[in-house]
Amino acid sequence: MYIIQLGDAIIEADALALFDPRDTNEKFKKEITSNYKSIATKLKTVIKLDSMTENQVKALVRNYFNEGK
Repeated sequence: MYIIQLGDAIIEADALALFDPRDTNEKFKKEITSNYKSIATKLKTVIKLDSMTENQVKALVRNYFNEGK
């Protein structure tokens, strides 16, 4: 399952923001909350958004994490 592979890939992340136009982000949140407690503590937000261009995604992430500083 790709959600488990993704959990393994981001275990070293400092912070995490999930956004997706569907419900995948909620499924992933449930997975990491249940099985990756160390990642779950790094989860800052789960946002449901419409489709975005690559540049819009970069701007969203940059703005989100810069506001927290």
